[in-house]
Amino acid sequence: LMHGAFSLLFWWSGVPVMAWVNVASMLLYGLCTLLMIRKQILAGLLLAGAEVMCHAALAVGLVGWDSGFHYYVMLVVPVALVNTDTREWLKWTFALGVMAGYVALDVLFRHAVPPYALSHAVLNGLHYFNIVSAMVILALLTTIYFRLVVRAEGRLRELATTDPLTRL
Repeated sequence: LMHGAFSLLFWWSGVPVMAWVNVASMLLYGLCTLLMIRKQILAGLLLAGAEVMCHAALAVGLVGWDSGFHYYVMLVVPVALVNTDTREWLKWTFALGVMAGYVALDVLFRHAVPPYALSHAVLNGLHYFNIVSAMVILALLTTIYFRLVVRAEGRLRELATTDPLTRL
């Protein structure tokens, strides 16, 4: 839904490359969902993480650092680290790669003049929308993680207090 709105905004703002990138992102997230449904969690997460990194880099490169698209990159790190289906070294390798990518984005684009100059009002709107969106996504991720922990704790409590033979 958000990518659809961004696609329309970018068409309206004269940045057709980003409009098409947002359409492609919607299709790619459909593929990520399909992979996860088929229990290919790692492939789905890696693809989604790569999409976020590439999408943010392209958006920041084309419309500028002040647009705030770089905030979404930070959301990839906690998702990578809480995944229980992945080896610890792989999670940390991926997370550190994302962190290095974020620093590289900062070095390359924070002071660069973007090729597409959006109006001050549109750039400001994007900036604050992206801050709020990143915080909402982080809150949702935290809520999902908390619910998973509570559910696992309940299962452990039941296992610890129930006889497996008699179910008493």
